[in-house]
Amino acid sequence: PGRVVLIDVDPARISAGRALVRELGVDVQVESVLLESVLDGEPAAAAALAAAGPGSMIVPAPGLGKDRSG
Repeated sequence: PGRVVLIDVDPARISAGRALVRELGVDVQVESVLLESVLDGEPAAAAALAAAGPGSMIVPAPGLGKDRSG
């Protein structure tokens, strides 16, 4: 991919995602959006989807059931 966008409420998970991309050694632009709460997710997700172009792959990974009830 040319660009990866990480959206999360936990800065440690965003850092881990950035580290993973570095470890893979791929040449990709990494952007991140740190949310104040899970309730802020809808507008940020909508903006990320709106910015995604043709051929984009969207991977929803909400973490519900792992670190939050759901």
